[in-house]
Amino acid sequence: MRRDEFMNALRQKIAPLSEGERDMAMDYYNEMIADKLEAGMDEEEVIAQFGPVEEIADKLIAESEGGAKKEPAAPPPQTHPTGDPRPQMGGQAPFTAPRPPYGAPPVGNYGAPPYGQPYAPPPPRQREDSQVLKIVLLAVTSPIWASLALAVGMVALALLLVGWMLVLSLFVMSFAFLASGFIYLVPSFALLAQNTVIGAFQIGICLLFAGFAILSFLGGWGLAKAMMKGCSALFGWLGSIGKKRKGAAVNEAH
Repeated sequence: MRRDEFMNALRQKIAPLSEGERDMAMDYYNEMIADKLEAGMDEEEVIAQFGPVEEIADKLIAESEGGAKKEPAAPPPQTHPTGDPRPQMGGQAPFTAPRPPYGAPPVGNYGAPPYGQPYAPPPPRQREDSQVLKIVLLAVTSPIWASLALAVGMVALALLLVGWMLVLSLFVMSFAFLASGFIYLVPSFALLAQNTVIGAFQIGICLLFAGFAILSFLGGWGLAKAMMKGCSALFGWLGSIGKKRKGAAVNEAH
């Protein structure tokens, strides 16, 4: 017999009981089934351990009738000398909240979930031990990773300095070639009137300097753009690492 079949049959068999007694009986067997299922037992095996539904119903009805005939009077609750109305140790049993109706959701930490609903998963535990282990490992291995990080950082800084110095050198060369060509171009025209061959040769040298100046400027400009892109990508990567570590620290704190 399945769980729903057992519960429906039991409710029909204990119909002579009052509504409160029926709800208490249904809640009792519902909790017992849920506990045994959680322990790993099979549903049909759990139902078979209870025995026939008729015997269970007859027993519940007989206990209800016997309790109605011989219902002892409840002793008055013992109170504290200061006037605290709560029952004290050695007197009446402490007050317990009434059971909710059958099928109602649980209130606070009371009982099992309603019939047909699974148990809520337990809250995740904070892994403080793993955090301590991470801190210890970082402290122990700090001479290794700190040295490597420092070496990588120094190499990256040296490459950046070399790149920007090369850019500056190309711009300086471009200015030097352009200035030299301009300085020698003016007397070349005067020399051209005296000696055509030497004047033309000197003018050609000035034009060659102008070409070198243009090539140096274009090379420096292209290298400067590449260096700017590389620096932007490097700083963006470092910023993303910082954001990821900050987000991980916030998640671990929660």
